[in-house]
Amino acid sequence: MLSGSGLTTGRYLRLLGLAVGDSFLCIFITHFSLLARLIHYSASIKPVRSWESVHHNFSLISQLPEESQDGFFSITVIAVPFYIGPLYSIVFFIFFGFGEETVAEYVAMWRKVSSLWSASR
Repeated sequence: MLSGSGLTTGRYLRLLGLAVGDSFLCIFITHFSLLARLIHYSASIKPVRSWESVHHNFSLISQLPEESQDGFFSITVIAVPFYIGPLYSIVFFIFFGFGEETVAEYVAMWRKVSSLWSASR
């Protein structure tokens, strides 16, 4: 199956590992955000009595001062998901940046740059 696709066994296993790692990372962040919001807002959750009560002041946009926000909650729920993109990029580089083919490309590029550098001196 891999022979016709151009994937080597190493690349396939790295891709599989990346998918599993990404799944765990997404599940962790989703559960973390959900749990943090449930813990923080659980005291203010009220039962729904009617459709009208759900849409009461629906167009109202509230503005709250930053001082009124809980510091730990703001940092964890806003900052942690914000860093998932860079974290995933680092994980992707770790999986694919140190493969045999990639390291060979790095060495070839280093030799080319160093030869150009020494030729210009």
